[in-house]
Amino acid sequence: MNDLISNSGDLPPFILGGGSNVLLPDYLDRTVAKLEFKEWELIEDQKSFSIIRLGSGWNWHEFVIRALEEGLGGIENLSLIPGTVGAAPIQNIGAYGVEIQDFIHAVEFLSFEDKKVHYFYPEDCKFDYRSSIFKYELNGQGAITHVVLRLPKQGQYQLNTSYQSLAVLAEQCNEVSAQKISQWVIDIRQRKLPSPKKFGNAGSFFKNPIISNSKYKKLKNRFTDIPSYHLSDESVKVPAAWLIDYCGWKGKRSGDVGSYIKQPLVIVNFGAAQASELISWAKSIQEDVYNKFGILLEPEVNILDKHGHRFSI
Repeated sequence: MNDLISNSGDLPPFILGGGSNVLLPDYLDRTVAKLEFKEWELIEDQKSFSIIRLGSGWNWHEFVIRALEEGLGGIENLSLIPGTVGAAPIQNIGAYGVEIQDFIHAVEFLSFEDKKVHYFYPEDCKFDYRSSIFKYELNGQGAITHVVLRLPKQGQYQLNTSYQSLAVLAEQCNEVSAQKISQWVIDIRQRKLPSPKKFGNAGSFFKNPIISNSKYKKLKNRFTDIPSYHLSDESVKVPAAWLIDYCGWKGKRSGDVGSYIKQPLVIVNFGAAQASELISWAKSIQEDVYNKFGILLEPEVNILDKHGHRFSI
């Protein structure tokens, strides 16, 4: 790894995980490295939990399935999220009421500057909604080589079926288990989201915006059907998909770019669209939603320039 850093030219290598949350430019003028570390090391085994050290190259979904097979859980709600274990802390991946930050014990980060591994514990990672220190302050300054997770053992924690789609299924089930929740999530995601193997996409393009309660109440008076998830007395999360759908983007297409017919939050490359076309489409969605609701959608996807530097739109 140190040889790779030394021989990468003026810029350090760009570390590519699964490529599932990245909008690459048409040409990337930088050395690209894909880490294939796939260790599974049991660090500690207690009655109610285990601590596992994982190589960053693990496919995230394959890791979730193995964890469930070995009697570990908590991460079943995160089934079928594309990408790698090493990318999970960067984005603080989350779905159906669960985020990876809840299970992080430590993150091993190889600095390009001093070529040493630094250990980041949860309090060091600056986790936030789809955000972390690795996504912003340390972006491009190193590589996550290993992730250490503290996973509860099945039967030793409260299963999370708080999201409506899971709650409905749980009410119809005699006995809910981590494996069943995992399968429900897989089924839901496969119904709603396009396979990257069939249609080029990077999953949810925008974050769900978080707004103040006062702003939400004003919007509720104008748009009575607007859904929400109350985070506190002061803030509310609004589904970006609903906002985009309300503005008429669901299933809309122009050439090889479009918004997926089953999930408007996903921007699809149907063939040979260039990065600039996808960015232009995303900007048009942003403008439409802002003009209608006064909410500026923030990209969840990492958009890169030709040097591999992340930028926003």
